[in-house]
Amino acid sequence: MSTSTTTNYGWTIPNDDELVKNGAAAIRTLGQAIDTTAAANFVAGLVHIETQTFSAVSAVNFSNDVFSSTYDNYKILFKGVGSTTVECRFRLRVAGVDNSTANSYVNQRMPISDTATTPTRQISNQGWLGTIASTAPNSWSAELFNPFLAVPTAYISHNMRYISGATIEDYYGSHNQSTSYDSINIIASTGTFTGEMSVYGYRK
Repeated sequence: MSTSTTTNYGWTIPNDDELVKNGAAAIRTLGQAIDTTAAANFVAGLVHIETQTFSAVSAVNFSNDVFSSTYDNYKILFKGVGSTTVECRFRLRVAGVDNSTANSYVNQRMPISDTATTPTRQISNQGWLGTIASTAPNSWSAELFNPFLAVPTAYISHNMRYISGATIEDYYGSHNQSTSYDSINIIASTGTFTGEMSVYGYRK
C-alpha cells in the first residue's frame, strides 16, 4: 500500500487509488497518532517561553525570539525587590535593538488602593509596567497584545508594591508604531532590581 502524510502533522494516510489492507490496524495507528499529537499540542492556556532570574541589574533583556508568530499575545510575570523604589519600564526590541523613539509610548497609571495618589499620564520613549519597593512583596503581571505583528502594541499591567502597606495600581498604554518586535527590554528607572521574570504565550 502506498501512502501519503497529512499536511500539518505528518500522519500516515493511504492514497486515493489504494486499497486499505488490514483496515483495523491502519485506523488504530492513525487514531494513536492523532491522540499523541493532541496531548502534546492542543493544551489550552498559557505556554511558558522563558524565565530569567537576576540580581542587582539595571535591565533585563529577553532572548531575541521571545516573541514570534507562534503567539499573538503574551503575559510577563515579575516578583522581586528594588535597590530603592524603582519604576519598572520597558522598550520593545527587534534584532537586539531597543525602540526608544520619542513620544511613541503612551502610558496611564491608575491608583486603586492609594487614594492620595492621582492618576498619571505620560507620553515617553518607554512604557510603564509597575513600581517596586526595596522590601518584599512586590509583583506585577503584564499583558502585551500583538508585539510580533506589524501593528501598534497595547499593554496592561497589574502592580502591587509594599511601602508601609500594600499599594495596588493598574498601568495601561500603547506603543504607536506598527513594527514587528521579537523581544523586550525591562528597565529600572533608577538603581537596580533583583528577582525573577517569566514570559508566557497565550495559545491560539
